Amino acid sequence: MPNDIIHTLFRQELGFSVFNYRNLECHPGTKYGPHEHERIEINYVRKGSCNMQFEHQDVHFGEGDTMVVYPGASHHFYVDNKTGCHLVQVEFRIDNLSVLEFREDSDNNLLFLFSLLQNTRRFLKVPGNQEISNNMIRLVRELEISGAPGGSLVKLYFFELFIHLSRNLKVEKDIILTKPDQYVVKALQYIHNNFLEDPSVEDISAYCAISDRYLRKLFIKQTGMQVVEYKHKLRMQMAFELLKDPDQRLTEIAYRCGYSTQQYFNKVFKDYYGKSPGEIRRLNLS
Repeated sequence: MPNDIIHTLFRQELGFSVFNYRNLECHPGTKYGPHEHERIEINYVRKGSCNMQFEHQDVHFGEGDTMVVYPGASHHFYVDNKTGCHLVQVEFRIDNLSVLEFREDSDNNLLFLFSLLQNTRRFLKVPGNQEISNNMIRLVRELEISGAPGGSLVKLYFFELFIHLSRNLKVEKDIILTKPDQYVVKALQYIHNNFLEDPSVEDISAYCAISDRYLRKLFIKQTGMQVVEYKHKLRMQMAFELLKDPDQRLTEIAYRCGYSTQQYFNKVFKDYYGKSPGEIRRLNLS
């Protein structure tokens, strides 16, 4: 880890109050809320799918996705499918986050902590990140074993989780710094949160409150890509990462990336990378 984050996380003695940690089975029709709280809630969807409603915005979370609910965000959780879902969940508070307030030039690995300080977000959705899923499983398992949120290994897993979440936020940070158009920024953030549901240009333009024709024009001017191309790129990047896990079958990866058949997934993957998913997996594991 870079010196900046080592100094901040270890020498400043960031402490944690853990309110809840569990593996949670949610049956079809399960509902919680709406409610809000002053702690951070992180859920990893181990199996199935669910929805979180933030005021008037519905966000779908599928298998492999991570959802972060920020303090003070009013949210309503519900399961509207026939199979339910299995969550790995932890709710906690960082006791002395104020040690970060006066830092001018932060390490990118601290972006998640700074986003908590700024308190301008309601949620963060991270699709299909294998590092975060493994991290969450290890964190909850260690909490179950030790029952001590201040333990060294628990702290280490929390710090690792903050780094992975910060790397996801860096994508948004870079978008905002290099793409100043407010509508394009809003469209990109919406796409990153919902690309597995394959939102149409009409859906995205409605969210941005502009016409789909104007969005298409702005989007290609700012990014050099059509909206469809950008969504496709995100799916391919997710598939590439999932292939690093030898326990993930190709049919499961195709489904998780939003493709109805493995055959079609194989075709679009090879068109994009020049190699089949099986070839890329062998290269990753060699």
